[in-house]
Amino acid sequence: MSEGRRGGLLRRLRRGAENALELLREGRLGAPYRAPFDVVHEDPRYTLRHYLPAEDAAGDVDGTSPVLFVPPLMVTSEVYDISPELSATAFLAAQGVDVWLCDFGAPEEISGGLDRTLDDHVLGISDAVDRVVAYTGRDVHLVGYSQGGMF
Repeated sequence: MSEGRRGGLLRRLRRGAENALELLREGRLGAPYRAPFDVVHEDPRYTLRHYLPAEDAAGDVDGTSPVLFVPPLMVTSEVYDISPELSATAFLAAQGVDVWLCDFGAPEEISGGLDRTLDDHVLGISDAVDRVVAYTGRDVHLVGYSQGGMF
């Protein structure tokens, strides 16, 4: 192995060890973060979040169709709201987009969460769409990735 490759491998190993130590010490790699939101609806299947527009939002929420984020099966909604720098929900709200999220919670932390089926997700998303349409009076744009994008 060349000296350059060996040095690169050692740097990656050191960074990995630092991350592992931080996980052991803090329980996560970064500080917990959530963009501000209101809970509009909650039932055993899901929680419907409505993200608050930023005070200095670039657009007019009243003139846009709402966006409803749908996380993949068995993945928490944090995937769309990781940190201030990596938050799709906060970014779109700052642009004046009316942002909603269908939060199924952390399946392993919710009673019956690991017993959910695809039907439960489909019915939850359908209900969330109906509620956002009723609340806003507008059609909804669904946003998802992986299995969250197939709805």
